[in-house]
Amino acid sequence: MGEFARVFTDKRIIMVSLIILVLNGLMFFNSAKYDTSQERAGYLVFVDMLEIQNKEIQYERALQHVNDWNEKNAEYFNKAIANGQYEYNYEDYFSENEMKEYYANAIYVDKYQYVMAYGEHIDYVIQNSENMKKSDILYSEGSFSKDNIDKTQKDFEKIKKIKVSMGNDRWIEKLVNYEFVEYLVLILIVIAVIVILDERKKGLWETVYATKYGRSILALKRVVLLLSFSFVGVAMLAVENIVIAANLSDGIGDVFRSIQSVSLFKNVTLEANILQFVVLMYLWKVVSLSVIGMLFFILATSIKSYIVPIFLLFVTLFGEILLYKTLSATSVFGPLKNINIVSGLFSQDVMKSYGNVNVFGKAINSYNCMIVTAVVLFILLGVLLIVSGRRKPFLIGESIAARVLSRISYKLKLYRHNSMLIHEMHKQLWIVRVLIVCIFMVLVSVMTMNLDEVKYGYSDYVYNQYMDLLEGKANLEKKMYLKNEVAKWQNKYDATYLELDNLMQEEGSIYQINALQKKMDQYMLSVEITKELEGLSDKLAKLKEEGYNAEFVNEIGYNNYLGEKSYDINQKTTMINMLFVVFAVSGIYAYENSQNSKLLTYPTKYGRTKFVIVKCASVFIITLFIYTVSSISVLYEINYKYGLSGIAADAQSLYLFEDLNFKCPIWVVIIVIHVMKLLLLYGMSLVVMFISSKSKNVVTAILVSSIIFMLPALLVYMGYEQLQTISVLDELMFTEKWR
Repeated sequence: MGEFARVFTDKRIIMVSLIILVLNGLMFFNSAKYDTSQERAGYLVFVDMLEIQNKEIQYERALQHVNDWNEKNAEYFNKAIANGQYEYNYEDYFSENEMKEYYANAIYVDKYQYVMAYGEHIDYVIQNSENMKKSDILYSEGSFSKDNIDKTQKDFEKIKKIKVSMGNDRWIEKLVNYEFVEYLVLILIVIAVIVILDERKKGLWETVYATKYGRSILALKRVVLLLSFSFVGVAMLAVENIVIAANLSDGIGDVFRSIQSVSLFKNVTLEANILQFVVLMYLWKVVSLSVIGMLFFILATSIKSYIVPIFLLFVTLFGEILLYKTLSATSVFGPLKNINIVSGLFSQDVMKSYGNVNVFGKAINSYNCMIVTAVVLFILLGVLLIVSGRRKPFLIGESIAARVLSRISYKLKLYRHNSMLIHEMHKQLWIVRVLIVCIFMVLVSVMTMNLDEVKYGYSDYVYNQYMDLLEGKANLEKKMYLKNEVAKWQNKYDATYLELDNLMQEEGSIYQINALQKKMDQYMLSVEITKELEGLSDKLAKLKEEGYNAEFVNEIGYNNYLGEKSYDINQKTTMINMLFVVFAVSGIYAYENSQNSKLLTYPTKYGRTKFVIVKCASVFIITLFIYTVSSISVLYEINYKYGLSGIAADAQSLYLFEDLNFKCPIWVVIIVIHVMKLLLLYGMSLVVMFISSKSKNVVTAILVSSIIFMLPALLVYMGYEQLQTISVLDELMFTEKWR
C-alpha cells in the first residue's frame, strides 16, 4: 500500500487532477448545454409530458401541435422570401413560449414514433438480410459477405424480443458523444508514470532494485497501480459528467430501460440496460488506458530521458488514432480499425453502432474485436512490464555506440552556438522543459480532432447536392435551373399534403402517417433551400456586374470554420491555446529567478536590452508554435469533414463576408484573421512573461497567470457571460469582432 499512497498523495498528481476536473467539467458543460433557453425549457416540458399515462392521446396532441407550427413556419418563410429576406430567423416570428412548446412537442413526437416503429426497424434489417441471401454474388459460399449477412440476421433476431420505451435520453446521448475523458485521463497517467519513476530521478533505482521485492513483485504491483489509477481517473470524470448531464437534463430517468430505447443506439445488439451500457463503456476505457500507461512505463524504463518516451508514445498513438479514425471497415486493412490499441478509448463509438470485422474471412463483431484486443494487450504488456522490472538499472559505463552518439549530439548542442536566441530557445525547450509542453500541445491537438464522418441532416444533404452542381461562376442557365427546381419541390409538397390529409381522414397507421409527414417536411426544406439558392444567384449576378469575382461557393465548411457554427470549436481551441501559453511561458523568467541568476544577468552588457528582446523573440516562437499546431488541426478537421472549396473566389461570394468593403479572395481574409488572432495571443504571452519576471518560481507564475487569464475564461466558457468584461477569451477568439 505504500506505493499506492506515495503516488496518489503526490502533490503533482493532486494538482493535475484538480486542473483536469475543472477543465473536464467546463468542457463537458459547454458540449452538453442547450443552444437556447427555449430549447432547455422545451426539454424540461417534455420530461414532464413523459409522466402522463396515456401516451397515445398525448402523442396525437403533440403531432397536431407540430403540424400547426410547421404550417405557420411555412407561411412566415414564404413571406420572408417574398420580401427579399433570405436569412430566416425563427425568433422574428415566434414568441419564446411558442418556441418552447414546439421543442417539447417535437421531441415527444420524435421519441414516440421511434418507440412505435422500432419493431418495424428490426424487421426491416432482418428482411434485408433475407433479400441479400438471394444474390449469388453477396451470398457466395465461404465468403465474408455470406458470413456477415448470416451473423447480422442472427444478431438482430436475438434482440427482436427487446421492449423499448420512452424516457429521458438526453443525458446519455451527451455522455456518449463527449470524447475528452480518455484524453484527460491519459495526461494524468503519463504524470503518474513519471511520479512512479521518481526513484530514478533521485538516484534510488539501484537501491530499490537490490531489495528483496524491488524487481518482479514491485513491477507486478505497478501493473495493479496503473489499472487502479486508470479506474480512479475515469470514474472521477465519469461521475462529474453524469452529474452535470443529469442537472442539465432534469435527471436521468429510468436507467433500467433497454439501451435500445434510446434512438442513438437502435442498432446495438447488446442485451443490456442503460446503466449496464454506461458501466461497460467506461470499463473498456479503463482497460485501454491501463494498456497505454503500461506501454509508456516500459518505454520510460528503457530510455533515460522522459522526452523521448513521450515522443514515441505520441507517434504510436497518433498512428493508431489515424488508423481508427480514417480506416473504412470495408477496406483491406479494415480489421486494424478495431484490432487497435486505442479502440477501447473510443468504446462508445464501437458500442453504439453495429458492424462486423473481416478476420480471416470470418465476420467478428467489432465490439468483440475491441474486447479481445484490449484484454490481450493488457496481458501482454503486463507481462512485459513485469519482465522489465527485472532489468538492471542504467549502468555508469556506456557502449561504443552510445559514446559515438554522445559526441555527435555534443557537436549539435544548440547552446554551443553564439546566437543568444538559439541559446535561449535551448534553455527554454530543454532546461525549463517547454519541449514537453509543446509535445503535449501536439498530442492534445491531434487527439481533440473529431474526424468522424459528418452525418448531414436532410437540408444540408440537399444543399450539398445542389452546390456540387452549381459551384463556379453564376450565370443565367443556373438561375433558370433553380427556378424550375423551386417549382418542382413545391408541386411535390402540395401533392404529399393532399395525400397525408386523405390518409388521416381514413385513419391510416401511425407508421404510414409518420412516413408521409417526414416526406412532406423534406419537400418543404427542399423548397426553402432552392429558394435561398435562387436568391443567392441574384446576389452573385449583382456582384458580378460590380466587378467582383463572384462564384457559387459551398458555405457549410466556411460557416463551421469561421462563421457562427465555428463558435464552439473556436472557443475550445482558444482555451487550449491559452492554457498551453500559460504553462509554456510562465517559466521564461521565473525559472531563472528561482536559481537567483537575475543578479548575474542584469549587470551584463546586454542583460537589460538585447536579453529582453531575445526573451520576447523566444516567446513569439513558442506562441507561434502553439497557435500553428492548433490552427492546423482545426483546418485539417474542417477540410476533412466539410471541405473548403472556392477559396480563390472573392470573399463577398459568401454571406459570411458580404459586408466587407474591399475586394480580396477568401484565402486572404482567412490569413488576415489568423494573423490578428496570433498577435492577440502573443499579447497575452507578453503579459504572462511580465508576470513570470516578477515571480520567484514557476509554480507561482503559473498560478497567478491562471487566476488572471484562465479562471475568468473558464467561467465565461461555462456560460457566465456577464464575466466577459474581465475575460480576454472573446478578444482572443477575434471571430466575433470581425463578423
